[in-house]
Amino acid sequence: MLLLDVKEVDEDDCISLTEYSNQNTLKVLEYTESINKCVWIRYVCVPGYTLSIDKIHKLGELLNKYSCIQKVQLVPFHQLGSYKYKELQIPYKLENVRVPTNDEIIEAQNILKQYNIPL
Repeated sequence: MLLLDVKEVDEDDCISLTEYSNQNTLKVLEYTESINKCVWIRYVCVPGYTLSIDKIHKLGELLNKYSCIQKVQLVPFHQLGSYKYKELQIPYKLENVRVPTNDEIIEAQNILKQYNIPL
């Protein structure tokens, strides 16, 4: 089994958020589909970035194509690692981002269920 983090569904937004493309992640997902390897997807729900109705629908549309996906975990964003950025003196663009509410996570789960995504 493979645990795969999908950081962002849109290429440009992924680069803006992480400074990297999502193409390698999608290639790994394609490969695991081709060899019929089980995959668990983790998707961090960041309000204002990856957690919106449109983004979750796009995630559902993307993941619905793959039979290799055994489970999708929606991980609520948190600020626990923000101290690392200060210690390393690296700008932290998510400093003012709030933690998602339980209702927002439940809404995202309900959207994914519409696409028959295993949670």
